[in-house]
Amino acid sequence: MSIVRHGLALALVVGLGAAGGANAAPAAGDEVSFRINSWGKLLEAWTIRPDGSGEYQATKQGPTKDFYDVVLVTKRLAPAPGRYAQLQAALKPAERYDGKGPPCQKQIYDLPYGQISWVRSGATHGFSFDLGCGSADANVAYKALENASAVVTAWAKDAPVAEEKPLNPK
Repeated sequence: MSIVRHGLALALVVGLGAAGGANAAPAAGDEVSFRINSWGKLLEAWTIRPDGSGEYQATKQGPTKDFYDVVLVTKRLAPAPGRYAQLQAALKPAERYDGKGPPCQKQIYDLPYGQISWVRSGATHGFSFDLGCGSADANVAYKALENASAVVTAWAKDAPVAEEKPLNPK
């Protein structure tokens, strides 16, 4: 299980929320983007367009094993019919939190956090989330994010690596 799905699963256990889907046919420029960080460090980010193409980024430990010595791995996803609709379906339960995120109470202060956004017909939607914030509504949203993350991670598994870039800020 990836660190992202681990964090999302943990968020569900403590009662936690985030991000978007769609009903209308996609328009030119539409896309869904997701980003999750922990302690200022990217864990996973992706953008998927209506033709199923996109980018997937995740970090892996750098050679020094220092916490912030990481390598950003970027993969490019080739177009694939049906991907966008599958992603929209996974995110549909969280769509109702557009613009505000799910109502929740801060419970844990050092869990991952991020943003989900989607562009529809030129308008940007979405919200920020914090996996340390919990409620029944947040559980619905986090489950949708967990499902979306699993779907995109599976698509990226065998995608070619486009770039590996060290991100050691020191």
